[in-house]
Amino acid sequence: MDVRPRIVGEFGDASIEQVNQTAVLLGLDSIQMNHAIDYRQLAPIISTIIRQVFITPHTKAKELQVLLDKEAPFTASFLLNFKDAGISWESLQQADSKLRPKVLNQLCKDYNIILQLPFHAGNVLKIVDEISPSGIAVDSGEEIKTGIRSFEDIAGIIEQLEI
Repeated sequence: MDVRPRIVGEFGDASIEQVNQTAVLLGLDSIQMNHAIDYRQLAPIISTIIRQVFITPHTKAKELQVLLDKEAPFTASFLLNFKDAGISWESLQQADSKLRPKVLNQLCKDYNIILQLPFHAGNVLKIVDEISPSGIAVDSGEEIKTGIRSFEDIAGIIEQLEI
């Protein structure tokens, strides 16, 4: 298993041509996309695809399962982004939530899932323990000036995870 650090190119909705050109130019072997792509058209240098899936309050477990099943053969990990829709850990625990923690835990058993939620020091361990994702995505903090970030916002999370 290759456990070296990787630089992931985040391409959002970019075209295959843009992805390939950038990956070759920068030597990227890992990419993150917001949509399904034909992996056969990717440059040979690209070996890892992370598929970001934007979760909304209306996303149903069955619909998500169908998408994950369809794309799993070509995808190393799925980044389930709850944060952009403002979905909190507390709202996932509500009786009317379509993606309750038990459902997410089962998805994490079946797929490589990276969770993106509004994490903070008070909830990160509970979420990781209860759902067991393969990873979590956190924002790196506020940019103080170009190229320099403050990590104060995530220091508590890092401390809780003992990184």
